[in-house]
Amino acid sequence: MAYVRQTGLPIPTQAPGPEPHWPANMADLVDQELSHQLGWYAAQVAYAGYQVALADVERTSYEAEVKVNSTRCFLQATGNVTERREAAKGNPAVIAAGERLDVHTARYKLLSAIFSGYEARYKALSRELTRRDQSLRRGT
Repeated sequence: MAYVRQTGLPIPTQAPGPEPHWPANMADLVDQELSHQLGWYAAQVAYAGYQVALADVERTSYEAEVKVNSTRCFLQATGNVTERREAAKGNPAVIAAGERLDVHTARYKLLSAIFSGYEARYKALSRELTRRDQSLRRGT
């Protein structure tokens, strides 16, 4: 997080206000409402993307913790390779780290799905805006 602050880039914030009503037909949106929704979803895509990135950093950190703990336990165990692997797998520190990894992996997947949903809606709104622009240029 400190690295992000050092870049001077603004950290995305959640879009203001509640999520706009998603229309059954985007062609029914007046231009002002289309613009509002496009801005709202653009902000949510940026915010969700940032949250996904944070979750990925956390998940990667827990992956490393599992590897470090597993390797440490493996090297400290006695016996043949198979016995040492089993000792490492059963070690409480390795198990706990694995459980934390599972939680953060699930969080990452959930946030990725939310991001994809916002991104899909943003793209749909953008296509509608492009369609309107092209209609105006053709005079239809």
